[in-house]
Amino acid sequence: MKAVVILLALAASASAEPMGADARAHFDRGRALYDAGQYSEAIAELTAGRAIDPNADFEYALGQAYRKLGDCEHAVAHYRAFLASQPPEAEAERVEANLARCPLVSPLPPAPTSTPTPTPTPRVDSPPRRGFYRDVVGGTLAAGGLVGIGTGVTLLFLGEHNARASYAAPTLARLQQLSASARRDRTIGAISVVAGGALAAGAVVRYIMAARRDPAVSVTVTHDSIAVVWSGRL
Repeated sequence: MKAVVILLALAASASAEPMGADARAHFDRGRALYDAGQYSEAIAELTAGRAIDPNADFEYALGQAYRKLGDCEHAVAHYRAFLASQPPEAEAERVEANLARCPLVSPLPPAPTSTPTPTPTPRVDSPPRRGFYRDVVGGTLAAGGLVGIGTGVTLLFLGEHNARASYAAPTLARLQQLSASARRDRTIGAISVVAGGALAAGAVVRYIMAARRDPAVSVTVTHDSIAVVWSGRL
């Protein structure tokens, strides 16, 4: 009620020239809507009246209505337009007081927007690594290497035994027999040891490659040699 009284007082004294009848009708309707708390409708009536008669009273009334809506930007503009009309000092002080209060009236802050929670990327575990000692090719090479070395060592031992036994042979035939047996055992034994060593080396390489998950070894056996081919990286 106090705000309406102030509004009426300013309307009665701020303008040296009275409003026209049409403009006054809009002003009165706007004042009634303001009194009822219908500020948006009051602004519409007051704006229409100001378009008919740019009386300074409309500027103050519009400033009040916009301030009640929390629109300080428009309220301050209308208050300053009213002050530009050079109202009496008492009225100017009231407007300055409203200007000081206007920043306290602000629109509601916008509702915060929710940020969607990113969907975590499912973890893909790598398949478990097999133990290198379970590699079939490596196991075969290792077994062959052990058999070859074991056989070769045995034959070399027998060859050495027969060679020594030939020194005490009672007959020439027995000497020749033991000597031939010694040469054969030594030859086969040496070949077996070399072949077994090659297979064992191939097994080691194969196991290394299996441990590093990059198997690349091949074995080629011919009538007079064994070739172990390794490719890849350590």
